[in-house]
Amino acid sequence: MFLDEYKYDSRLPDVEGPNGAQLNFEVRAAYLFARDQITSASWHWLKYHFSTYPFHSMAIEIARHCACIESFIPGAGRKLIESIASRKNREKNEDDYQGILQDMSEVLVIMQIVNIPWPEETAFFYEPAGSNGKRPEVQVSTVGGNYLFEVKAPSLLNHQRDRQRNATQLPTRGLFPLEHIDELVDQGGLTKPRDNPVKDFLLSADEKFAGFDRSKGGNLLVIVWDDFIYEPISSLVSDVSGLLTVESWLKDENDEAVVFPNIDGVIVVRHLNYFAEALADRPLPDRRDGFDCGQAGALPNVFFPTRWGHKIPSFIPSAFRAVD
Repeated sequence: MFLDEYKYDSRLPDVEGPNGAQLNFEVRAAYLFARDQITSASWHWLKYHFSTYPFHSMAIEIARHCACIESFIPGAGRKLIESIASRKNREKNEDDYQGILQDMSEVLVIMQIVNIPWPEETAFFYEPAGSNGKRPEVQVSTVGGNYLFEVKAPSLLNHQRDRQRNATQLPTRGLFPLEHIDELVDQGGLTKPRDNPVKDFLLSADEKFAGFDRSKGGNLLVIVWDDFIYEPISSLVSDVSGLLTVESWLKDENDEAVVFPNIDGVIVVRHLNYFAEALADRPLPDRRDGFDCGQAGALPNVFFPTRWGHKIPSFIPSAFRAVD
């Protein structure tokens, strides 16, 4: 409804969608749909990106990815654009900025999911409702079963500032005696672990997956982090307190490590820095654009099969360039 002949600009870059299909018209429509909502706001973090000419690469990439997602899952691309556009009218509000990064993380991960080489006659569903009313991001229904995906990205701005400011960082709890923590604080400041958000992501995903059949398929939590990927790695599998290990710091009423029975694997993707750098018009030495997941030879992402879960087919983590 936002497209008319006057606004149809043939100078928008030609874009090729999945399997070589031409999505030029759909990308133009997605771009204009986003532009009309974002530029009409009194303030939006992406107002500049959708106002420039020649067109800003990140605005085009958002439109291209959402149009591709729409071609696989009708309605999903539109909802993702609406979510990005809705974070508006609060000048320089950092919660809105971090929310946009989280929306873009969802776009990134869903694009990887729909382009996985699934079997024929695979169906995709965006935010399907489970029997408990909870909605994970994506359900993939194949002849081999159902695969559910939940996407999470932390709010890291304050944590990133702590990293720069403080002399010492503890990537995981249990590495240093608690009674001596104050000494580290006094010796130039201490950056504490970010394992509480990881714990919350696991609990939330487990609850969302609980409303779906577990007989065949698998359930995956995908966490999008920044370049300091050792932080979620340490939070998940540290020998002294990792949340997926028997030494987890999160205990149940019997003082045993809490398990997340509906999660079969966790994928951690190192990407938030690419979004931030691309939005700030800074160069990306090893990526084509802010949504490029990297080519062979680039630093890999990480896949953690859970010790209690179903076996996840290798082609799924491979699509994320995630190694065990």
